[in-house]
Amino acid sequence: MRVLIPVALILVWLVGASLGGPLFGKVDEVSSNDQTTYLPESADATKVQQRLGDFNDSDDIPAIAVLTSDEPTQ
Repeated sequence: MRVLIPVALILVWLVGASLGGPLFGKVDEVSSNDQTTYLPESADATKVQQRLGDFNDSDDIPAIAVLTSDEPTQ
């Protein structure tokens, strides 16, 4: 009896995985990884996401510029 419960649980798990396995690949049809979906059009992240396509097809090397100043911002 002690062995029967773990064996039954393993069998149930294997049956569930075999039935649900083909469906796991279809998750991308109903999900989205677009992080700007819930942001307004005026958000900076949305603007960057829209411009990102301009840089993906380029062979240019990306660069980051950081501007600093000793003067306080107004």
